[in-house]
Amino acid sequence: MAGEFTRDERSDSGPPDGGELRVVVQGAPVSLQANRDARLALTGAVRRELAAARYMLTGEVSMDVEWMIHERVRYETDRAPDVDNVLKPIADSLVGPDGIIIDDCQVQAVSCRWIDWAATSQLLTVSVRYRPEEWLPKPDLVFVHIGHSLYMPVCKSLPSEGIALVLSTWQMMFDSRAKLMEAGWDYYQAQSVTPVQRPFHKSRIAGKFPIYEMEELRSRHRL
Repeated sequence: MAGEFTRDERSDSGPPDGGELRVVVQGAPVSLQANRDARLALTGAVRRELAAARYMLTGEVSMDVEWMIHERVRYETDRAPDVDNVLKPIADSLVGPDGIIIDDCQVQAVSCRWIDWAATSQLLTVSVRYRPEEWLPKPDLVFVHIGHSLYMPVCKSLPSEGIALVLSTWQMMFDSRAKLMEAGWDYYQAQSVTPVQRPFHKSRIAGKFPIYEMEELRSRHRL
């Protein structure tokens, strides 16, 4: 069963076990060309529904948007944006420290549709699908530099011994990939020795999340 956030619901652990959550917002989506106030209003509405989420999804996700709107408004007025033009503002509202996704590069697939209903109000439902095990607690999420402007997400509240093992294993894996590519292996062949968790480029996280050099994180944990 999919999870669904409302203002009454609180989540102090991870995302719903079923690998899907829903954010339901009363109101209409906005187009990419809408004014800043309209985009901020949508972002605020989505993030209020996500305020209880204490986790960040770290793997690939898919996003599905269902928009309930009266057919007459959709067809016989100029107030309804095109369905292919509303996805970016919605995706942006899910991204960053106040959302549930680190960066929109994680969005692997999107779908969007409108459905006729008799009510004069509009309703927006955003469903996010993910692998249930690919998340970290938001308050403890930091990123560590593994070279070439690439950063890995890590939970800073792990025991020091665990962090030491994770860092040394990642370093070995990415060093091995580099050596294989130097030896003539192509990217996809060499990628087989790297962790399932994908790295993030610095440009995707800088200024949004805490970032560390590997030795700096080791020093903080006295590793």
